[in-house]
Amino acid sequence: MRNFKWILTALLLATTICFMACETTKVASTTNEAASEPTGPYKVGDIVFNDGSSIAYTPELTLTGQQKAKAIAVIYKVEGGKAYGVGLVQNTKGLAWCLNSAKGFETKISAIECTPGASGRNMTFTGDTDGSDNFAKIGEALGNNDDTNDLSKYPAFEFAINYKDKAGSHVKGTAYETGWYLPALSELLDIWLEKKTVNAASKICGGSEFANRWYWSSSQDPDNDTAYLLNFELGGAERNVKMEDTNFVCCIRIFE
Repeated sequence: MRNFKWILTALLLATTICFMACETTKVASTTNEAASEPTGPYKVGDIVFNDGSSIAYTPELTLTGQQKAKAIAVIYKVEGGKAYGVGLVQNTKGLAWCLNSAKGFETKISAIECTPGASGRNMTFTGDTDGSDNFAKIGEALGNNDDTNDLSKYPAFEFAINYKDKAGSHVKGTAYETGWYLPALSELLDIWLEKKTVNAASKICGGSEFANRWYWSSSQDPDNDTAYLLNFELGGAERNVKMEDTNFVCCIRIFE
């Protein structure tokens, strides 16, 4: 009888320990999963993952290797219910806005003009400030001469449109493989204004950081064969001939 009671007590104790261990494991698992769950409305600095989740940036934040492999963008602006995120991969070898063989090279495309005033944080703009449809507007302006179906003639735009194919983008085969575009000049300034935060968050993800270099916008200036650049050191805007292939390129996307 004593042996039976001892065995029963041992079984109950073992069951209790097992239950507590399972609960501890469950809590730990939930805690780890929560690290990449949506944090509510997007904020500047938030890191977006390719499963639709996000995490707020803090200087102390660290990501696991699995999280880094799912990170796709850093939010740099939230306005009107939309969050704007910049892709973690940049082209830092240099690309042309378009080749001199492209029909868009010497064509004035008024619909995508974005004219800056002042410079740096005081820069203002007149004209088109939404780059999401600028490549389509180039095709419309070219009419019967439209050659935008040949993306090889528009390298900077190709980088954004085919962003899913760029190494490290982490978006291919996900809900976020499309919708990326070359920013308008005003949108580049928005990124520059948050450059410090964007760079710090991107670094945590193992992504690109904005260099003190010139970056192509999708905005044309009043001349036919030039487009606008933004300097990511001082925030100034300049015009450059479209076939210049030494300028860097980034791409952005809207997250809602």
